Amino acid sequence: MKKVGVIFLIIFAGILLLCNMCLLAGSSTAIIADSGNKSVTLTDNYQGTFLDVLQNDGLSLENLYVQRAGDLSVCKVADLFNDTGDSVLMICRTSLMHCEKCVDYAIEKALELIRNKECNIKMVLFGCYENVNSLKILQQSHPMLDLFDIYLTPSVIMPIDEHGYPYYFTLNKSLIVQDVFVPDSKEPVKTDIYWKCISGKWEAFQLIN
Repeated sequence: MKKVGVIFLIIFAGILLLCNMCLLAGSSTAIIADSGNKSVTLTDNYQGTFLDVLQNDGLSLENLYVQRAGDLSVCKVADLFNDTGDSVLMICRTSLMHCEKCVDYAIEKALELIRNKECNIKMVLFGCYENVNSLKILQQSHPMLDLFDIYLTPSVIMPIDEHGYPYYFTLNKSLIVQDVFVPDSKEPVKTDIYWKCISGKWEAFQLIN
């Protein structure tokens, strides 16, 4: 009987070990990206990021109306390019429902990235708040962000709005959403890599066009 018990325990332990190895294998796929002298493993929640891109990249904002905080004017998104002359906008999307620290990080990180590189990409804020006055209060916490670069937008413009955290995307005159990305204050290197990719991409695009 003892031998049978020992054999049973060995088999049971083997099964547990095999299951654990399978779980680890399913979660250990990694992509190593390089940012200068830094490297980062892009494994955390990569499936979620992949789905965010699939569900949101390629959507058209052609019919989206926004209200400018600077002068309260209402316009279509296409008019933003007529006003600024920029060929690419990096949109920082925030909401009253997002955690304040997440919003502050997303805005300040975007401003930092834009300031540190000379390129034809402009940072614009699309905010989902109660009214324009709420956006003016937000701007006071981020004085480097011009009121004329802040726009009040509807509660939902893309599926990713439902996730409940700030995010970035780029927009050119085609008005097609591209480069959706969720910044994380715990992993700023990933945001640096994101910026390196999109700035290089749009610089090349501008040279071709």
